[in-house]
Amino acid sequence: MPYVGQKPADIISTAVDTVTGAFSGAVTVDGAAILNGGIDVAGDITLDVDGEDIKLLDAGTQWGQFSNSSTNFVMFSPVQDKDIIFKGKDGSDTITALTLDMSEDGHATFKNGVTLTDGNLVVASGHGIDFSATGNISGTSSELLSDYEEGTWTPTLQNYAGTPAIESAIYTKVGRLVYASCAITLDGTSDASGFVILTLPFTALNTDSSAQGGVVTYTDSDKDDITILMNNNSAAASIMQTDGSTYTYNEFGNDKQLRCIIIYSAA
Repeated sequence: MPYVGQKPADIISTAVDTVTGAFSGAVTVDGAAILNGGIDVAGDITLDVDGEDIKLLDAGTQWGQFSNSSTNFVMFSPVQDKDIIFKGKDGSDTITALTLDMSEDGHATFKNGVTLTDGNLVVASGHGIDFSATGNISGTSSELLSDYEEGTWTPTLQNYAGTPAIESAIYTKVGRLVYASCAITLDGTSDASGFVILTLPFTALNTDSSAQGGVVTYTDSDKDDITILMNNNSAAASIMQTDGSTYTYNEFGNDKQLRCIIIYSAA
């Protein structure tokens, strides 16, 4: 029986809340689509926003936004006091959630620990890890750990006429603090001048207030009052007696080994 006064399209527009079944092809909605029961999707959801941003709203207040551009897909932080919570795929409380605390303007902090199970945490060159939140005694010292590295270096000797045997020389640098070690065998040849270990891995800080020096941890020479003075604003360390006078090679004897540890602040 035909409907009087209504076209089929009008009937669909007024009775769409009772329509069930499957649609094939695209469905275009002009205006807002109100879904009281949510969206149940068996496959992926593809959003074609034609360059516009995707905004998720909560009671009229924006709490998250995805920016779609030709180069990036970025999730903007929610408004202040709204945490971002990442959970496991089942969403249960048995899986520890990663929560970003957005309670401070311009800062996001993790509410729980972050564990790296694969790969390394990489800090870009020129940046570091800021420990300023812990403070310090004077409030003026730097709290930025900007460098960590390990490597080898090649000691050379000043005022020396022979050929030393360098067995090993390694260093570790944490921030400005340098820990350098070396093992050198001397043949006793000397020009009678005090000798100096050169070409340390980094130039020392130019100040007398820094702890810049070292120790001889082992030698098979009969000299046991040996100390090391790291020269300011240089990459050289002098071999000294504890009374401050300089040592010469011939005082050690032929084929004597010197094992040193040098600790200083880099420039």
